[in-house]
Amino acid sequence: MYVSQVKLIGVKMYPENANHFDATVTSSDQNIVALDAMGYAHAKARGTVTITLTEKLTGTVQSFSIEVGDGEVSGISYDFLSQYYYYEGEAVNPDNFRVYKVYESGKKELLEKDQYTIQCPEAAEDGSVVKISYIYNEKEYKKDIELLVVEDEIASIEVTENPSKTTYFYGEKFDTGGMKVVRHMKSKRDFEIEDYEYDQNPIDINQNSIEIRYQDFTTSVAITSKAEFEVSTNEALQAAINQGAKSIKFNGWHSTTTPIILENVSDLIIVGDECELIGNNILPIKFVGNVNNVRIVNMKISVDNSENNLCLNTDELTGGSISFENCTFSAP
Repeated sequence: MYVSQVKLIGVKMYPENANHFDATVTSSDQNIVALDAMGYAHAKARGTVTITLTEKLTGTVQSFSIEVGDGEVSGISYDFLSQYYYYEGEAVNPDNFRVYKVYESGKKELLEKDQYTIQCPEAAEDGSVVKISYIYNEKEYKKDIELLVVEDEIASIEVTENPSKTTYFYGEKFDTGGMKVVRHMKSKRDFEIEDYEYDQNPIDINQNSIEIRYQDFTTSVAITSKAEFEVSTNEALQAAINQGAKSIKFNGWHSTTTPIILENVSDLIIVGDECELIGNNILPIKFVGNVNNVRIVNMKISVDNSENNLCLNTDELTGGSISFENCTFSAP
């Protein structure tokens, strides 16, 4: 017998016309083979037992042995090592399947990979089938596995090739030229994205990255931002302004008797680095004409004469827009 098998233990008396007999059947180990009141033997575990038949009136005893094992190989089965479903288009990995030979008892024995053959589709799609074949004692056992295939999804996005330009002056706009963005799918496939979105505002002070967006996913590309000119004297600052600079970094402490003049200037950023500009009996910054979209950042602006307590000369300013960010103004 094999484990879980049930067999009827038949009792036959001789002569065949004998009557008024009383026979009992017992098992030497009920944990291996258990007998029920109907005379059925239930194989419970592997091992060997002795079945004894006793006729009570005559004391006649007969016995025989039953060996319980796993029986013959009845087929093959499988399970998944890691994933039990595939995304559409995903490569099917034969190493994801564990294959067993199954005995009549229900016992499963893991097969080595070289003991069976497995045929997988190149990529999962609706109706994909994995075919497994195992030959044992010249008999072939087969199993077809119809894969559960779900719609592919985006796992993440990534900038795989940086743009040609990664260093910018303050106020410039990001250039995507040469940049490649891909979406990584859960199927482990990659596709290039062309309709991504990104911040098209001018590059700001100390900005070091640009966010790239696609659907609900984001990534970024590293950039370097800096001033077009870096100066340390009033004269150099005025010269850069006169040359049409769009961004200037101004370093140091300066006391001046000549104002910095911004005349008909537009789209300019002046960033101070531990910078203080002091007007010596003058207003240190003078705006003339139409001064539009000018930002002055991180500067201390002051006068040393209490009669000139405004710090900025706007008498000749005709219009435009000027912003002061993280700046302080002081006068005696």
